[in-house]
Amino acid sequence: MYPMKVLYVVYLLLLCDFSIAQNLVPNPSFENKHKCPSGLRNFNDYCQEWFAGTRGTPDYFHRCSYSPSSRVPGNDYGTQEPFSGNAYAGLVDYYDGNYREYIAVRIPSLQSGQAYRFSMYLSLGDNMAHASNGLGVLFFTDIDTTKHHSRLTATPHISFSDKGPLTEMDSWTFLCDTLYADSAYSGFAIGGFKSNDSITLTPYVPGSPYSYYYIDSVSLYHIPHLRFHESGNLCMGSRIFIPFEIFPKNYFLEDNMFKIELSDTSGNFISPITLGTIKTNTAGLIPVDIPSALYPSSKYRVRIVSTNPVESWVSDANWEIRTSPEVVATGSTPVCPGEDIYLSATSTETASYSWTGPSFSSAEPSPLIVDASPANTGDYIVTVTNNECSSKDTLHIVVNCNIIGVPSAFTPNGDGYNDILFVNGRDVAEVHLQIYNRWGELVFETRDMKTGWDGYFRHDSQEMDAVGYSLKAVFKDGATHASRGNITIIR
Repeated sequence: MYPMKVLYVVYLLLLCDFSIAQNLVPNPSFENKHKCPSGLRNFNDYCQEWFAGTRGTPDYFHRCSYSPSSRVPGNDYGTQEPFSGNAYAGLVDYYDGNYREYIAVRIPSLQSGQAYRFSMYLSLGDNMAHASNGLGVLFFTDIDTTKHHSRLTATPHISFSDKGPLTEMDSWTFLCDTLYADSAYSGFAIGGFKSNDSITLTPYVPGSPYSYYYIDSVSLYHIPHLRFHESGNLCMGSRIFIPFEIFPKNYFLEDNMFKIELSDTSGNFISPITLGTIKTNTAGLIPVDIPSALYPSSKYRVRIVSTNPVESWVSDANWEIRTSPEVVATGSTPVCPGEDIYLSATSTETASYSWTGPSFSSAEPSPLIVDASPANTGDYIVTVTNNECSSKDTLHIVVNCNIIGVPSAFTPNGDGYNDILFVNGRDVAEVHLQIYNRWGELVFETRDMKTGWDGYFRHDSQEMDAVGYSLKAVFKDGATHASRGNITIIR
């Protein structure tokens, strides 16, 4: 019958989670090196892509170092395993005389007016007398790295000072924030931007009289105005609900419409197929019906398109669309108590089967229920699955001998076939059949199932016509029946 698979794509778009996009930061975890560090300072000599943002001297730590000062995990500032890989950087956020250290990196030029998500992990050195709240990120198009050793007085584009002094030293603290680019920035510097007069410090404890942080796993991702979660395998004829997110929340106008489009089997959108639409300017779910008449392929692409303003976002990964099996369920019904119920399912594919029903389950394509009882009455659902795609069909089984009815037509023409109209039934105790012509005259009546109507009224055969009937009955178990309908006389 029809594919039953309904795929709910469960996805929460966290604003700090852009793992499916491209990280714009080269060497984000400081893994790539010119050479193993042989001590502190000389950051530029050791770490690839990154450099000191001023004449201050940040440090590079790597597991390959032979120097006790720059080893991983233990070094001059404490003991810490990298958040990922074998390396991390380190810098001073607070020291006398406003001395600060910065690590900087160049990135592909940002697009003015676009949003970006910055994140990094940091950990306070074990041997520090203070924790501080001066760290931030300054984006630049150019930077003078030879200017001085002291604090950069520019206001950072991203500040983490509202987090308070960052005191975690046993593990890593995750920090993230959003940048709305107002220029085509081509680099950024991480370091301390609060002066000694404005910085917040934890109370002094024995240790080095400054605050020093390890930095690892730095990322910068472009935030698209809209996107949806990548899916996996889909089935023809199935329904999916695609959650989508927009950023910022008020970017799209009230009359905007989103639609989901499917590419051809090569991933091209020359003549896309519209799978679903929704009129809204807020994030939500788009119901999408996968057509049944597609060509199975693992190279489909999906995109979401908006109308006001016009934008689109294309899935990074290919989507595979598979054929759903067809299935037809049949069975013996009605049956009397004590008889057997025969169920059968046929499918167009080699598939696995799963039957469910009242207190019943089976993995056989044609299961048998012996010695049926009224408790077996109900819907029996068979599900067939092939290549992770499923379809189902439903069969209603009745276990009851209380059966009664009259034919919808008969042919009283004297040929010996179907000349007499009888009431048909099982386990009937009492019956009352009345037949009326189109003028409302009672043309036949009986209380005996063995007595039928020959199509005559007052010794005259009735013309070809439709007559009405009223049928009432009482079954042996006390149940009653009442019905009305039409019977056609065929001459």
